[in-house]
Amino acid sequence: MGMLMPLAVTLVSLQRLRFISRTRPDELSKFLIKAFGLKMLLYGGFIIILFTFYAFHQMAFIISFSGYFIALFTTEAMILKSTLEKLT
Repeated sequence: MGMLMPLAVTLVSLQRLRFISRTRPDELSKFLIKAFGLKMLLYGGFIIILFTFYAFHQMAFIISFSGYFIALFTTEAMILKSTLEKLT
């Protein structure tokens, strides 16, 4: 469960990132700022909903979610770096 949300958000974000970098590279920074804000809201809401309505071992979820979150954001950062290098 801790992997599903970060994976889905990362895949959608990367798809949009590649599309915008090909079609409107001048709007890439604007997209990244909006995407960051949206991710904060999604992750926050997701965690609040899970902790409020589901009974499970919360520490295991937090550790799992944090690990996948860091790994996927690192992957996203490397792909972003590669995309930006292609644009310049």
